[in-house]
Amino acid sequence: MELTGLKLISIILVVAAICALSGYLITRTFFNKGSISIPMFVYTRISPDQFFGDFYDEAKSEFRIASSFPGTASATYYGLSVLKKGLRTGFGDRIFLSDEEMGKVLKALRSYYDAAGYYVEEGVDPVFLTSRIMQTTNFYPQKLNQAISLKWLDDNSLLNKSLPESKFDPEYQYNILEIYRNIDSATSKLKMQEIDSDYINYYSYYDAGVVSDSEYLRKKYYQVAIISYLTNIEVLGPTTGLKADEINSDIARLKNIALSDVSDIKDFYWLYSLKKFYQITIDPNVVIATLEKFYLNREFKEKAGDNYGSLIGMYYASQIYRDVLGYPL
Repeated sequence: MELTGLKLISIILVVAAICALSGYLITRTFFNKGSISIPMFVYTRISPDQFFGDFYDEAKSEFRIASSFPGTASATYYGLSVLKKGLRTGFGDRIFLSDEEMGKVLKALRSYYDAAGYYVEEGVDPVFLTSRIMQTTNFYPQKLNQAISLKWLDDNSLLNKSLPESKFDPEYQYNILEIYRNIDSATSKLKMQEIDSDYINYYSYYDAGVVSDSEYLRKKYYQVAIISYLTNIEVLGPTTGLKADEINSDIARLKNIALSDVSDIKDFYWLYSLKKFYQITIDPNVVIATLEKFYLNREFKEKAGDNYGSLIGMYYASQIYRDVLGYPL
């Protein structure tokens, strides 16, 4: 017996609804680890059209921080990072750039190279930009093949005994270490051996000073990141190198900053990471609930009060997703 068009459509809709519900229940059961309750926003994924439409400037072969912003080299770093972490559609398909398009992106990044031996973009410190661009070599097999000036790098590192005070900032020096790490392997190994003790000795005793919670989180995160990077220590322990009184002070301050109180996703990620490092109990449900403050229409905002999604929001959200939930954004 032949089905009428209306009956056939009805059956298709019912089957689709059953499949969707079954998939949701299976996914919820699989990811509901222990007492973690997963809200619905976690299951709504961005589509390739939305991601590239909002965040990629095809004409310039560059990413942009948000849909109304111009394409930049800095934004391209965040865009490539999000893709590399395994951005997926609601059907589980990987979102990626084709090899041809990636070649165009790398060509655009190479255009920021300065003959002095580093990368330059208006409004961005060359150390931060060079660090970000160099890290793209970790993402894809294509290489930039542009030499970084070791003199420039050394002059901006702790090897320079006349280094300006502002350049001792741990975020600044963490990016110096990233550049050292991403230059050619033979030089990188020798340089890391040369600077290792200077950085551990200095940042084990680094004092962030009297600063706001946001500035404290930034400086403390990168101080810990430097020590962790050079010692391969991921959580606080007897061999960490930090002073005992500083550890107690840090734990007390971090306990007094609630995840739910932060309004910037960078602060949220830094606070979450520091609580993990200092082994301060974290309720995963609070982490997910706080993350939801930054969620907007399948994207994530940099600041809770923003009315648009951003690549910075997507970047930090992707790190929290993988760490807390165990799967990519």
